Amino acid sequence: MDHFGERLARLRKDAKLTQEQVSERCGVSAQAVSKWENGSTYPDILLLKTLADLFQISCDELLGRESTVYLNDSGRKMKLLKIKARDDSSTTNLNIPVEAVKLLISDGGIWKGIQNDILEKIDFSKLLQMVDIGVAGKLLEFEDGEDSVEIWVE
Repeated sequence: MDHFGERLARLRKDAKLTQEQVSERCGVSAQAVSKWENGSTYPDILLLKTLADLFQISCDELLGRESTVYLNDSGRKMKLLKIKARDDSSTTNLNIPVEAVKLLISDGGIWKGIQNDILEKIDFSKLLQMVDIGVAGKLLEFEDGEDSVEIWVE
């Protein structure tokens, strides 16, 4: 189990930001960000939304908690397909129930409005076959210059 500071450091590094850049966005010193990451202090509660927005995640995720639970008709938790796609100008985070992905694929409209060359090349029907046989965790990680995609199932 990672602690807030470890999670914050990982998010910052994944976003390719320095402590100085995070501190500028939050209106604090770089030393304050360093203290958050090493666990000696925590950010003010009012900064949590700023940090979550900076990393394009929910406050729940920032605090180490899964933010959304989807239940099927029988009340069982549904598997989520989590996708993080980055290109040179934006990052897209998607948390989609696997059953919804299946419907979107059958309609042919899963990526309407999302511009990412890598996502368009992925055969999601094959990934869903992996999920159907019980594969979980990280399914795909790809990086090509400024573009990257991570896909995992929870």
